[in-house]
Amino acid sequence: MQDAATGAPIGVFKPSDEEPAAEGNPKGVTSLEELQKTGFTPGEMWRREIAAYAVDRGLAGVPETVEFTTGGQKGSLQAFRRSQGESWDFLPAKFNKECVRRVALLDLVILNCDRHGGNMLVSEEGDGLIPIDHGLCFPSSLEDLDFEWQLWPQSNTPFDATERRWAATLPAGGELSAALQRMGIDTASADLAGCAAVVLKVGVEMGRTARALASFWRRDKPDEPSSLERLITEANGDSTALQRLARDALT
Repeated sequence: MQDAATGAPIGVFKPSDEEPAAEGNPKGVTSLEELQKTGFTPGEMWRREIAAYAVDRGLAGVPETVEFTTGGQKGSLQAFRRSQGESWDFLPAKFNKECVRRVALLDLVILNCDRHGGNMLVSEEGDGLIPIDHGLCFPSSLEDLDFEWQLWPQSNTPFDATERRWAATLPAGGELSAALQRMGIDTASADLAGCAAVVLKVGVEMGRTARALASFWRRDKPDEPSSLERLITEANGDSTALQRLARDALT
């Protein structure tokens, strides 16, 4: 979307009817299977854009994102950010470690299934990252998590005081699930994010790096549950039990 007076870009509007598998999808994607993604409902991804911004709380720098309706179409409107381009057009060593870790923290709690190099813009300064495109977050199942940053060297550095404080104050368990449901995220997806937040808080407190946590989150084999999935199943909705199990598993 452009400023009416100057023509300058001011925002990115994502209407629900242009999402993958929706009637107006401009890329002709007729099903989520074409994207090899599961755990999502077409027409609901715009809500996840807004929820990711809310969960970030300014840490990773997700551009401001709000609900917006125009021309009878409801969707998400995200503030436009100028950049040098997409991260996959640059060597990862270009990016400062704080930005990488902060995108990682965000992705671990929102359970990002689409964090590839095109969904991180390079800041105008050249060493920072701007995380965008969060429609494929908050899935209802965990087989397709995708973290581009996992093997970057910055992801294996310790979290700093700001990052540890962000994790310590992160809503988790039922509190986060309830907040996400108020934003329109379905119960199964909201509950998974709430559980991920519980384990993330434990992992950060114990000094685990983003890379170590990503390995805990993601499956080693497509048809076998990850360590995170096994913990969530064993805890069976009990956040206190999940904390205890996470502490044992991450020791």
